[in-house]
Amino acid sequence: MRATPLEYSSAQCVDCRGCEQICAFVHHRVHNRHKSGIKISPRWPEPTTAVVCRQCESPACAEACPTEALTLSDAGVVLFSAENCIDCGACIEACPFGAIWRDPLTAWMIQCDTCDGAYRCVQWCPAGALAVHPMEA
Repeated sequence: MRATPLEYSSAQCVDCRGCEQICAFVHHRVHNRHKSGIKISPRWPEPTTAVVCRQCESPACAEACPTEALTLSDAGVVLFSAENCIDCGACIEACPFGAIWRDPLTAWMIQCDTCDGAYRCVQWCPAGALAVHPMEA
């Protein structure tokens, strides 16, 4: 089974960064976009982009991790365990989408865990720029 990846529409994004704020608050109880599992990157005059874990079927990040700090759950979600992380950065180098980064204070890895399938960022996006559509069987 594979988790449903997050979809992003640059045409609808208003660059409010509410998705980053709610993600950081849900997971870390702070309003600090650097602790968010989604990154909104304005690239004017180009459209704004979003970087977020794509919940790969065979995640290169988890395969590269020597300590199983990143694992693929039965629900198909890439999960992070701070207890197992040795801060080697292998997962960051292995992710082809650049969707894993270090928390600037703890040095632990940050990536989207889908909020247990609830995708709080989608629920809080005022412009409807984020969406999750069920995957076809």
